[in-house]
Amino acid sequence: MYYDFNVDEILISLHQTLTIGITIFPTDNVDLKGGEVNFYRKISSYLKNKINDKI
Repeated sequence: MYYDFNVDEILISLHQTLTIGITIFPTDNVDLKGGEVNFYRKISSYLKNKINDKI
């Protein structure tokens, strides 16, 4: 299967978006950071596993 996207770019943009979200909402910093970092890790590991399965 051919992937027409760059996984690193997606993960980097996701990470930047999460960082911006954490910066914009400093009052909810702890909850937001914990939840979104876990979400980021799940997506990154999921994408890596999917791509490794296809190779």
